[in-house]
Amino acid sequence: MGMKIDDEKNITIKPEDGYGDYNNDFVLTVPLAEMQSNFNPEPGMVISIQMENGSLIPARITEVSGDTVILDLNHPLAGKTLHFAVKIIAINDEAQLDSGCDCCSDGTCSDSSCGDSGCSC
Repeated sequence: MGMKIDDEKNITIKPEDGYGDYNNDFVLTVPLAEMQSNFNPEPGMVISIQMENGSLIPARITEVSGDTVILDLNHPLAGKTLHFAVKIIAINDEAQLDSGCDCCSDGTCSDSSCGDSGCSC
């Protein structure tokens, strides 16, 4: 906000404002035999884990050792400070409407494509 074309800015986002802090409670140890019945797990693979409520979450295999597999359910950027270098190259001030009608500044439609329902802007 407030930047003009060719303005540049560095933005830093702390972990708590981004993907959260790294949580050791999200690292699980699973029996290798439990996974080998479906596939051969290797470090670096990302698999889906089904939660009790039916939702799927990604888990990264970090280690396969002996008869266990270590899964990390943290987001790959959890615990990381994010750094962005931003440069404004264009600004588009035109309102984009899903309804396909053009709105006037008073909220009325400038064409008849909105019908009787009026404008949604």
